[in-house]
This record gives sequence, C-alpha cells and structure tokens, in this order.
Amino acid sequence: MQTGLKKTRKDLSLNEAASTLLQDVFGFTAFRGEQEAVIDELLEGRSCLLLMPTGLGKSLCYQLPARLFSHNDQQSMWQS
Repeated sequence: MQTGLKKTRKDLSLNEAASTLLQDVFGFTAFRGEQEAVIDELLEGRSCLLLMPTGLGKSLCYQLPARLFSHNDQQSMWQS
C-alpha cells in the first residue's frame, strides 16, 4: 500500500473495518455498552441474542456488520 492513501476495507481486519465504519458512516467515535462485544461475535460468525433497552443502539449491532459483508457473502453465510 502506498503512503498517504486511505485504507480500503480490503486492507483492514474486520474489527478495524467496523471501527472505521462506526466513525465514517455512523458518526460515532466509540461503541456504547455491549455493542462492540456483540458486533465482534457476529463478525466471528457466531449467533448472538441481544436484549437492550430502547435507545441504547441495538440497530447498530446489525446495521454495521451488514455493511461489512457484500450481498453474496451474506447469502452464503445463511445457506451454510
């Protein structure tokens, strides 16, 4: 990779890409509560049940991982 160029998603680990999306797309500098732990579980391909009160960021826990994977990756994950 050349110096001075912004990293693309292909250059980042999934956790780094999640942190980048958190800031670039959602405008947050840090995860709240258990968001990071839940997203880590999902990125590792594990199932997760999340119970949180309204307003604590549940939707980010499925929106962010969905943005990391292409449509084809999601289809193959659900078919396996």
